[in-house]
Amino acid sequence: MHVGNILLNMVSRVKHIPSDPDDEVPWIDGSKQWIVGGKLHRLDGPAYINNNGSKAWWVNGKLHRSDGPAIEYAHGTLEWYAHGHLHRLDGPAYIGNDGSKAWWANGKLHRIDGPAYIGDSGLKAWYFNGICITNEAIEWMKEQKVTYPFDEPTQMLFMMKFG
Repeated sequence: MHVGNILLNMVSRVKHIPSDPDDEVPWIDGSKQWIVGGKLHRLDGPAYINNNGSKAWWVNGKLHRSDGPAIEYAHGTLEWYAHGHLHRLDGPAYIGNDGSKAWWANGKLHRIDGPAYIGDSGLKAWYFNGICITNEAIEWMKEQKVTYPFDEPTQMLFMMKFG
């Protein structure tokens, strides 16, 4: 599609073009977005609200929220972002509506106290700084004769080995 057609398509979906460039932009379908300086940006709530109820928090054109998930999908999936990267230190940065969970730090799958991915089927995968160490973690657990979840002493040994 030609860029001009894309822009015409976007403009045709906008209910009105705000006179103030740093203003809420309502869409004909009921969606809303807040633009500041040409970038999605809002500090007092989501910068994008979809007509289906999904919400996204943006700061200076990057997905970001410090007090909760930056994306709340209407179907229940939650995603935490910091400065445009999937990121959360106190829990999973991705919680799927199917129960799956993924721990991310600075845009990379990462977790030092357990699997970085737990699927809805129970599948587990271990990652550190975006590198999959599942095979090594499973081998270590076999050698140590332990299973996940770890007790506190085993957790410390695991972190010393892989962290």
